[in-house]
Amino acid sequence: MPPTALETHWTGRVAKLTTAKTAAATAFAASQLALTGARAGLATATTALTALTRELGLRRKALSEPNLTPAELAARVAALRAKLVLFRAGQATVLEREKAVALAERTLADQQAEVDRLAAAHAAAQAKLAAAGARAKRWAAASDALGKEPLSLLKTRATNATKPADPRWSAAKARIEAEVPKELRERAAERWLATFADQDARAAALAEITGLVTTARIPETGGTPGAEAGLVAAEGQLFGYVQRAQGRFETAVAALQGIPKSPPLTAAELAAVTESTRVTKGKAAVLLEKARDDKAAQLAAKRTARETAKRTTLAADIDVDLTPILATLNGEVATLEGELTTANAALAAVAADLEDWEATVPESAWANLRAFEEARRVLGELAGITPANLLSAIDTATTALVTAATADDKRARTLLYLHQEAAAEGTRHDVAAEFAARIASGALRGE
Repeated sequence: MPPTALETHWTGRVAKLTTAKTAAATAFAASQLALTGARAGLATATTALTALTRELGLRRKALSEPNLTPAELAARVAALRAKLVLFRAGQATVLEREKAVALAERTLADQQAEVDRLAAAHAAAQAKLAAAGARAKRWAAASDALGKEPLSLLKTRATNATKPADPRWSAAKARIEAEVPKELRERAAERWLATFADQDARAAALAEITGLVTTARIPETGGTPGAEAGLVAAEGQLFGYVQRAQGRFETAVAALQGIPKSPPLTAAELAAVTESTRVTKGKAAVLLEKARDDKAAQLAAKRTARETAKRTTLAADIDVDLTPILATLNGEVATLEGELTTANAALAAVAADLEDWEATVPESAWANLRAFEEARRVLGELAGITPANLLSAIDTATTALVTAATADDKRARTLLYLHQEAAAEGTRHDVAAEFAARIASGALRGE
């Protein structure tokens, strides 16, 4: 199979770092030669200056010899001055060679650090490339599994498993409808699903906050961490489906098959459940409970909208005044809170009627209804998943990761270049500062 976008990205990074490593090694070798040359030049200049020092000593001594004629003394003074000129030039040369050695030593140390840095970066990029290859193999294996039985037909089977033509579904449904009145079934199913809706809402809120945190940290961390998290999430969906979807389907079907096999309710139990006065009162109470729960759901949704507005606003400007921004939502929340209080009061007056009706339904019937609704929920989830979308989500997340990683790498290399330029110029500045006073003294004398 062709390389994935992630593999291509890291292959390119490895290639660039390989080139950079080679260039750094070449520069390091050149700096070693430059340091060797600078040290040799310093040694030569120092030797020459030492010789001139001896000559100056001899010429000074010659000035004190006895019986010198004025002409001889003048000639010797002139010769001494000529040697002093050479000596001072030699001193300047030695200082320049010392400065060159100091700069070469520090440059070599900086380049050694760069060689080490590139070696570590190259090794890390190779590890990332290997990890990308391993990832690609897992994706390919998952894709292969999706194209084969049982996963290739799972979506169709899950869809058909809740249709009247499926005998397992029909038998389970008939048993539930015979033992639990319609109003109680529907209310129970709504309450059942509401618990999962609340769980989903909390998960969505957490994902929203995580996204805001990731976005806020982009100037600090770049976009790669958030994009990597997105790919990990997509992988979780894909691998979770491959590993668990068939098992979930089989469990749901087994639950449906078990419902008609359980002991049926007795005539007395059915009579208690369907007693006319109890049913009449219970139906009225069911309507009020549903009204209360619907109002509670509206209030929860409005509070969620308010929290979302608050978070996104503060994420954009932590110092913003929320009062005018949230005024409308706060008013709507307050209205719904009042309406929920009214709905609760209405339900409280007849809650005992509903509880009495629900209590007449034996636990075995509730257990069957719970199994039925859980099977319905699972089969609905499996029917709603298109396996090809799981793979396309991987492609989308991979593209996002490569885009973010490319941008972050470019930004990081730009900053690194500027830091290295600053460090190199800082080294030159420090060396120049160390030798400035000594060289300036010679320059003052024209050396």
